[in-house]
Amino acid sequence: MADSSTTANYSAAGSQQHPDPALEPVPEAAAYPISPRLRWLVLFLTCFVLFGNFYAYDNPAALNLPLQIHLGHDYDRWQYELNLLYSVYALPNMFLPFIGGVLLDRFGKQRSLLWFSSILVLGQILFSIGVAQKSIRLMLVGRCMFGIGGETVGVVQSAITSTWFRDKELAFALGLNLGVARLGSVVNAIMSPRLEKWIGVEFAVWAGTATCILSFVVSMILSVGLTSPAAYQALSGHSASTGETISHFDTVSTTMAPCDTECGASSSIDADSHATIFEPCQSNPVLCEDELCTPKRHQSTAGLLASLAGLSPSFWTVSVLCVLLYSTVIPFNNIASDFLMSKWFPNDTETAGVVMSIPDSVSVLLIPPVGYFVDHYGRRITLLFVCSFILMASHLLLGLTMLNPVLPMLMMGISYCIYGVTVWPSIAMAATSHSRSGWQVEELPLLGIAFGIASSLLNTFLALVPLAVAQIRVSFGSFVGVELFFVTFAFVAALCCLVLEQLDRLEGGALQGAPALDDHDDHDDE
Repeated sequence: MADSSTTANYSAAGSQQHPDPALEPVPEAAAYPISPRLRWLVLFLTCFVLFGNFYAYDNPAALNLPLQIHLGHDYDRWQYELNLLYSVYALPNMFLPFIGGVLLDRFGKQRSLLWFSSILVLGQILFSIGVAQKSIRLMLVGRCMFGIGGETVGVVQSAITSTWFRDKELAFALGLNLGVARLGSVVNAIMSPRLEKWIGVEFAVWAGTATCILSFVVSMILSVGLTSPAAYQALSGHSASTGETISHFDTVSTTMAPCDTECGASSSIDADSHATIFEPCQSNPVLCEDELCTPKRHQSTAGLLASLAGLSPSFWTVSVLCVLLYSTVIPFNNIASDFLMSKWFPNDTETAGVVMSIPDSVSVLLIPPVGYFVDHYGRRITLLFVCSFILMASHLLLGLTMLNPVLPMLMMGISYCIYGVTVWPSIAMAATSHSRSGWQVEELPLLGIAFGIASSLLNTFLALVPLAVAQIRVSFGSFVGVELFFVTFAFVAALCCLVLEQLDRLEGGALQGAPALDDHDDHDDE
């Protein structure tokens, strides 16, 4: 990802002929073409980067009662310990996804993906050993490490997908990433109770470790030249030394010299292709990222704060919406098995697991059509508003009625799908000042930081809400208070949607728009 200050440092000749090339779209022919099949191959791989993470994340929830029996702890104590397993996952990620976003922008997607995937696997191994040894302390340490790796891998995955699908089928691509990841939760909810009955709770937990290892293998494959179009084309030999453009973005393409730790890079604008060409020089240090030389960042704290100040009010509002909506579903899923068994399916872990999997199952099935709708018709804020009311209704039905839980769980799944597909592309668009003329290249380095900030805010709540849920459950002696707690979050989310609608109007209406129709229908690369 090219540094914004370097991209803006055009040569005199280039800047005279193209005073603001970052705002001008680049013809498709101006860049070395990327095969559509390659883009979809990368999407297929990124989809499975988090499959193991989601499977293992929900292991304690799916094995709620068996783990309590295995550890020999009383019910009230286990309620706090179960929710603490999720809080310690989120606790370090109050800060680390933001730091991970900075590391991503600084050191590149390849290194970041490998580093944090390794931490994820190691943490899950420690958790599995803790279960085998009945050591809650080792389980907590493992979950903490698992969280450090898992959430930051999610930041890297989002950045990789956004690079390959920037401003083109982005909602569909990010939504499919999320859908396949959630498929891991579905498989866990259905299979873990069965594996526990067949081979025991310890082996059911080790099955989650096996899925994490498989996802790590996928990460290794991605890291070999597939973390960005520029990385792939450099690996394929299309570089500035041959005079070919190595990557195409919707606004500006970049051509970089082969990596040489002794050289630097100065930039100019090719008058014919609008490509930014990085040429060797002796004055600037460089940093090798994804097989390419990019100018090393020396961003001060003041510079970073200035960049954050440049994020729009709509970005912060969408981030708050993300926090509120996810806080009505993920903490609920942590206690769903216990809740369903206590009210509808006494001691039936398998049936409770199947019903518990409904929201994830529905979201997996609906993500492709919903992603297509969002890409082509927009209406993102309207969809988020509808999601808030669906979530309020589903939690009211679960908490205050004896209605069969399948219907409210289906409603929760529909909402889960819609806001998952909508909110993350909205964060990307708001963070990069998306406009109908394309992405402004000087703001692209904020993408990793923006995803990191959103993940940090989300995990702050995901560290605190489960502990609040445990306290409410023990204090009330039932789940009614917990359900009303989730209803409150959904109501506040609806109010935030009204605020966001006004902000989006002031900022040009991009979140409600449909850029895919405006920019790409006439020259689809397929």
